[in-house]
Amino acid sequence: MEQDKLFMEKKEWIHDLKLQLSRPRHRKTMGELGSAQEEATFNSQQVRAADLKPKPGDFIEN
Repeated sequence: MEQDKLFMEKKEWIHDLKLQLSRPRHRKTMGELGSAQEEATFNSQQVRAADLKPKPGDFIEN
């Protein structure tokens, strides 16, 4: 009976430890996703701006 109690306490402690270790990793991952989203938005804005920029031949009338 005492061994079962000790086993359950250790099992719970290990479970709690796993949760604590996984939380920072999850936050980091979410942060990385946010950074990747910002970079993708910035890159698409640069491409759009380049598409809108007048080209040398755009204003020559024939």
